[in-house]
Amino acid sequence: MNNHNSKNNYERLNSAHSAGIANNRSIANSRSSAGSTTGSAGSAGSTTGSAGSAGGTTGSAGGRNSAGGGNNKFDERKGSLLSGVRSVCILIAAVAVIFFGILGVTTVSGNSMLPTYKDGELVIFLRHTSDYRYGDIVVVKVPNGDEYIKRVVAVPGQTVDIRDGKLYVDGVALSEDYIRGVTKTVGDAVEYPVTLEDEQYFVLGDNRENSVDSRTIGPVYLAQLRGRILVF
Repeated sequence: MNNHNSKNNYERLNSAHSAGIANNRSIANSRSSAGSTTGSAGSAGSTTGSAGSAGGTTGSAGGRNSAGGGNNKFDERKGSLLSGVRSVCILIAAVAVIFFGILGVTTVSGNSMLPTYKDGELVIFLRHTSDYRYGDIVVVKVPNGDEYIKRVVAVPGQTVDIRDGKLYVDGVALSEDYIRGVTKTVGDAVEYPVTLEDEQYFVLGDNRENSVDSRTIGPVYLAQLRGRILVF
């Protein structure tokens, strides 16, 4: 009987011992799993931090790129402005050269060129011209310093005559549909017919009955002609 009870006690002790070992193993496994989970979470946190750092770096680089782009645009605008200023300066210089060296501007004074030009009309003339021809309208500088605007009706070597209210050049009566009034001699400054010498020109106003021209001041010389009026 005692042997049987001892055997039963021994078996109960073995069962409890085995259960204790099983419980310990279960707790150890649970702790190991929890540690692994915590490690994974830590790794994830590290990854997130790295990503944040990379984002910050990218943002800084983007900011620098934006600043660089702004500087480039400023440089482009500055270059365009300087180019525009240079263009304006070149244009002003060209206009100055043209108007002071090639072209001139003057104003019609009086009614001697009616109906072609009226009093006060602004005209542009081409300077430094020497090949004047019949019909050219010119700016004439007379000895007293005044400037007249007249029309060339005869050039060097031609003979001019005025009679019967008409103008004759080399014996041929000219048909002048641009004049006003009739052409008559004025005073005795010219003896007709008159043959023009080298560099002499005969000039008349289109308003023949109200003009001071070669009929009263005589033929004018090439040096007195400042230029040819440009007709637009």
